[in-house]
Amino acid sequence: MFTINDCEFVFAYGSNLNVPDFMRWCASEDNELLRYESVAMLPDMRLCFNYYSNTRQGGVLNVMPALGSIVQGVLFKPNWEGWNALDRKEGAPYCYEKKLRQVILPDGFLVNAIVYEVVPVKREGFVEPNQNYLNVVREGLAHWQLSDEGLANAILDRATTAAIDFLFVYGTIMRGQSRAYVLDEHIISCCSFQTKGELFSTRYDFPAMRLLEDGDEKWVLGELVQLKDMAKLLPTLDKIEGFNGYSDSNSLYCRTLVAVDNTDSQHNLAWVYVMFDDRLFESWIESGSWREYMQDALN
Repeated sequence: MFTINDCEFVFAYGSNLNVPDFMRWCASEDNELLRYESVAMLPDMRLCFNYYSNTRQGGVLNVMPALGSIVQGVLFKPNWEGWNALDRKEGAPYCYEKKLRQVILPDGFLVNAIVYEVVPVKREGFVEPNQNYLNVVREGLAHWQLSDEGLANAILDRATTAAIDFLFVYGTIMRGQSRAYVLDEHIISCCSFQTKGELFSTRYDFPAMRLLEDGDEKWVLGELVQLKDMAKLLPTLDKIEGFNGYSDSNSLYCRTLVAVDNTDSQHNLAWVYVMFDDRLFESWIESGSWREYMQDALN
């Protein structure tokens, strides 16, 4: 069983995004303390200010559950001394504690990472941050070219609707397919889009998408749906797709995020359900289109 002690990555989302600030705190010039791996997204969580830091003289960031939302951050691979420095800086395990989470990489694949989260007994209501701390976080976000929308919402103590309100569908939930009714009353817009991946039929007579490694140029054709309230609909969608949450390895599908585009060069980030268990695949659908595959089967 995979444990915290086996994890080699940390997901940074607050002041630790600002590596110069971290290095000043450590009084170190060791460039291997935090080795950059990738930008990443922590799914079904949002930023909040619910902990007072004496060091920062104000509220500092934490994460809390928020279905359909994401926290943007950076995946680092610390060395041994880097882990020790992170524990000291975060006051682990008394102020922040290590949680084993799954984060989403830019290509949609998931990886295990340690996330430092405020221990429950230390959490308060909204704690206003001071400007110096906000500047440190903003500089870190800007350096990695990450959005500051989540930070802005946390400053306003605002629990917004889902940060990602787009869903990419490629099978039975598309218009005209057997389960299209699931989305009917929730749609703002729907149009044809595609994303990199491979499409397969399965032993259960429904399709499954598989993510591709960088460099592959296969495509899955489907629809990009914008929904009125993604967070409200996700429990239904997760149940339909057999997704039991990011901590459950027994899910049939996994909900992740992928980049989608269309013939007009429009680009969006969208939730999608993919399958990682190749044993359930039966045949590769070369066209990448479930609708075309079903039409051919009827002819």
